[in-house]
Amino acid sequence: MRTVGILGVMGPETVARFFLQINARARASDNTQYPPLILNNVPVPYDLEREIVERGRNEEQILPFLVRGVQSLEAAGVDSIVIPCNTVHYFMPELRACVAPPILSIMEETADVCARAEYRTVGLLATTETITHELYEQELARYGIQVVTPDLTEQRLVSTIIQRILDGNKSVENTQALLRVIRTLQSGGAEAVILGCTALELVLQQPDSSVPLLDSFEILAVATVRELLR
Repeated sequence: MRTVGILGVMGPETVARFFLQINARARASDNTQYPPLILNNVPVPYDLEREIVERGRNEEQILPFLVRGVQSLEAAGVDSIVIPCNTVHYFMPELRACVAPPILSIMEETADVCARAEYRTVGLLATTETITHELYEQELARYGIQVVTPDLTEQRLVSTIIQRILDGNKSVENTQALLRVIRTLQSGGAEAVILGCTALELVLQQPDSSVPLLDSFEILAVATVRELLR
């Protein structure tokens, strides 16, 4: 197996679940050994996390943490790197430029899944930063896929809920509020909805929704195991 580095950024529960899922999926594919994984959890200040996720501000302040993180994984000898956090993919060009190992993109992998499913219009739930920078739109446009996003009021709600999840609040009220937003996206023409924040899988599962949910967490996990076994 190849060695994969995992850069944990925001949401330690999501990062831990990602690590465990990679182990489980790798074992199901190759039941001979545990996968060689190196996890580097970036020490992002809590206040900066809240500024980025809930308020959509000061994202540039996280870049030095990310650069040191991927460079540390490179120094540890990884063959490739994954980052189970959608929001910081805004800095993918800078991160790919500063290390030799390839970094898998959660947006590229999710767009590929959408294209293979032949969706023409998808909805998107994500942080305000991901929405503002049109990170998914850029990748999906390569396949001619349109994106429906929440209006300003609903987007504020989605970002607030994401921060609540990161703070450990996984109440049913959060799930119900997100399902209302999903129904609005569906009314706007979405054939499926991308969970464009890996923390969302902690409160939203496919049985909750009548519209297909494309979980970026799950999609990146599948791509990571593919990379391990390549």
